[in-house]
Amino acid sequence: MAVPEGDGGLYEQLHDVARQAVTETVHELQQQLGGPHVEVEILAEAGRPAQVLLDASKDASLLVVGTRGSGAWGRLTLGSTSTEVVHHAHLPVVVVPADSRGASS
Repeated sequence: MAVPEGDGGLYEQLHDVARQAVTETVHELQQQLGGPHVEVEILAEAGRPAQVLLDASKDASLLVVGTRGSGAWGRLTLGSTSTEVVHHAHLPVVVVPADSRGASS
């Protein structure tokens, strides 16, 4: 995400709100899943999502991304970010589909 000139305060606010929402979601998922505690590092970086993920995965052994297909056709295709990551990654990539339980087709 590019920071608009003279609007750095708004960018910081949006960054903080998004980071807090992700932190709460991770906490809720950890409670729902149970099991052993897994350390989760939450990063919010500016830039194209696929490139940010590829850059962050340089020292990783596996990259896991999600995809949000909608409808019957969407579930058969990858989104633009997951497609770019799969095609340009230099490590194994796992693409996890969105949970479709309860979703209407």
